[in-house]
Amino acid sequence: MIEIYIYDDIGEGLARDLAAQLDQAKGQDVLLRINSPGGSVSEALAVVSAMRRHGLVDTVIDGLAASSASVISVAGRRRTIAENALLMVHAPWVVTEGNADELRRTADVVEKHGEQLLDIYARATGKPRATVQKWLTAETWFDASEALAAGLVDEIAEPLAIAASMRRQIQNMGFERPPQLDEVDEMTTKKTTTPEPEAKGKPDLKAVDRDGVLAMERERRNSIRASFTPFLDRPGVQALYEHVMDDPGVTAETAGQQLLAKLGETAEPVASIPRVSMGENRHHSDFKAAAVDAMLIRGGIRINEPHPAAQDFRGYSIVDMARARLSQIGKSTTGMSRADTIQAALTTSDLPDLLANVASKSVMNGFNAEHAVTHGEWTMESTLPDFKEAKRVALSEAPGLLEVKERGEFLDGGMTDAAESIQLKTYGRIISLSRQMLVNDDLGELTQVPQAMGMAARRTESDIVYTLLTGNPTMRDSKALFHADHDNYVASGSGAAPGIATLGAARAAMKMQKGLAGESFLNIEPRYLIVPVELETAAFSLMASIVPLSIDEAVPEWIKNLTVISDPRLDEVSTTAWYLAADPLLHSTIDVARLDGEPVFLDTQNGFSTDDVRMKVRIDTGAAAVDWRGLYLNEGA
Repeated sequence: MIEIYIYDDIGEGLARDLAAQLDQAKGQDVLLRINSPGGSVSEALAVVSAMRRHGLVDTVIDGLAASSASVISVAGRRRTIAENALLMVHAPWVVTEGNADELRRTADVVEKHGEQLLDIYARATGKPRATVQKWLTAETWFDASEALAAGLVDEIAEPLAIAASMRRQIQNMGFERPPQLDEVDEMTTKKTTTPEPEAKGKPDLKAVDRDGVLAMERERRNSIRASFTPFLDRPGVQALYEHVMDDPGVTAETAGQQLLAKLGETAEPVASIPRVSMGENRHHSDFKAAAVDAMLIRGGIRINEPHPAAQDFRGYSIVDMARARLSQIGKSTTGMSRADTIQAALTTSDLPDLLANVASKSVMNGFNAEHAVTHGEWTMESTLPDFKEAKRVALSEAPGLLEVKERGEFLDGGMTDAAESIQLKTYGRIISLSRQMLVNDDLGELTQVPQAMGMAARRTESDIVYTLLTGNPTMRDSKALFHADHDNYVASGSGAAPGIATLGAARAAMKMQKGLAGESFLNIEPRYLIVPVELETAAFSLMASIVPLSIDEAVPEWIKNLTVISDPRLDEVSTTAWYLAADPLLHSTIDVARLDGEPVFLDTQNGFSTDDVRMKVRIDTGAAAVDWRGLYLNEGA
């Protein structure tokens, strides 16, 4: 598993750097370690988006995840907190200047960020938005057990020294004093009862402690990381690295001395070393990364940022790769035939892992291919921890405010919710790569077949979604998803093709929808026009209309702003029916769930009864219509 660290303030450039690291680790499990007092909300939200695109990111709070850092921590696939670490949430705030208009615009932006944070915390914890809002308003601190109970994390890990160090610094970070820190209370009491005499020019301890301590810790960790990184593949170095990084009492100089001692444990006299073994140092991982990218490129898979050394393997066949790996682990291939070389590499080297990496990247490339599916834009994505039946909840609108007379009493209000069932199912196939294919250097099978399987997995997900949409399932009120009583359905006898009038009527119906409590209008704005391929040209023509023949024929700007989505699965059911859908981030529509966020899984196994490499492609997914208010169906003429 690849580890990435956020051990600093969340400032400009962090999201870009982290996204680049995640792109390099595409298809691989990532552990994101967090020890941060927070910072820029927009950078944190960009990090969350990058994590969701990757889909395989677990988070661990090593010391502190405060403010915007907590947003990142709760977005992990599996979320862990050290036993002595802390997590803090609060509403976003900003320091600004300007005239009244500028301040109002800034306030609007802060409110929008607040809504985004509220949505992320509510989804991550499953708590009512009202509860999460109280946390944010009050600046709420959670220790490990409280964070687990609140649903902000999934598990508690062993206590870490870095967490204890961070707890002592929190009082100097400008937040409200967290009540869990007894040691801080004691320190504060001593300062109060025994005041120090003031001295001229005495520095601001709050600023020095916060900025100075964090800067020193950053410098210490960066120095240690630079020293250890080239040797992390050496025996015992990874464990030593984790130990010295987590102990603030270990200086960079001391860590360097410990590294030299550890390397010396396995060193041999120079005269006794016949050659450099690439299998035992960082060149091993470089070789694998470069070889994988080279084979992907030769196999026709596009790589955005291939390994710099990939060009060195441009002319390498699979047999050449096998010879190189056997040589690196000390096995001679002199006199071996191509078939014998492949057989030896499959059974005694990590060639199967290298081939699996090539296939895995090919699968993910196919799964993420934009042309493979059309449902991704207009549906929601979520995760489920297991295969048990679960519920997806649609919340009602907030209750309206009531007038309070002088000295009158404020009345209680509440929000209702309703749930739809959702459950994961497993879909998969097995493909085999024969020894003959490897000997013949048939990269088409090694790259194109897994890529096609990745596309097939994604299409399976799309099949589920469109079968649900056209199947018009029964909702919690015992009525169909699209029903006249839901004010989101026009039957075939009364329907018509999408045009200015019919789209206007559909938009009006969506804007007139009321929430679960029936107290207020939701004013839902359609975002997507979903049509069968038969209607695609007409829909695009409508969107592209620039100069109307008359004022009555002018295409409103909101229609031009609709995103047209066409899918042939709709044509199989009806060539005239069309749909409108709201933005899934604003209104619940159809939810697509995966197991722990895992997009597609590939596992490999060497055959024994047959000389082949078997690859199993699997996706665990399910879908459910959560609410009808953000969807609309016109059966057409």
